Amino acid sequence: MGQTCTLLLHIDAEGVAELAATGSRVVVAKPAGSAPPNVAWLAIEPRTRISIAWEELYGVFASNTAVRSDSTIAVASRVHPATERRIYTYDGLRFADARTEARIPPGHYDVWNAGPAAATFGLLQAASVDGTVLQSPLNAVVLPADFTADFTPDTRVYVWTQRGAETGAIIGEVPRHAAVLAFGGQHRSRSYRYDGSGAVFVPGP
Repeated sequence: MGQTCTLLLHIDAEGVAELAATGSRVVVAKPAGSAPPNVAWLAIEPRTRISIAWEELYGVFASNTAVRSDSTIAVASRVHPATERRIYTYDGLRFADARTEARIPPGHYDVWNAGPAAATFGLLQAASVDGTVLQSPLNAVVLPADFTADFTPDTRVYVWTQRGAETGAIIGEVPRHAAVLAFGGQHRSRSYRYDGSGAVFVPGP
């Protein structure tokens, strides 16, 4: 089992009303490797208290969804939880098998597109949002046939609000005002509040 992390988000009634009026949701995203997030892991309707919990356990997915800013990923096949240092083979319909590779470093997950055409791959992770469990993509890359990708999870969490956001949607660019929260080690629980004056999340109850 991975370590459990929790994030509490507080939004006052005025902030909830303002966000709802603009069709905005709270977006929670996590990067993979050194690149910034490119998928909305969670997009949550605004409310006064949002409780999010997750374990640092990861899976891999395959999809036929194109990676563009107006698309939401539809997962075609998944393995969750996945095992680090393994390469997962996708045959064009499903993940057919997995094998351990000594060359893959600890904390890394590889996928091989053995199918006949390009497909979209990435990591996914489960989270409990106010008691409802969701399992959603963290990142997305397109792999041509017979190509391999290596994915490395990152425990940082990005939080911001965005109009029309959807869980699993491709992100064109992370806003500069997004809060970046460090998790891991001693930092397993965080509490942030929404500051409507700057439309940002800041530390605090």
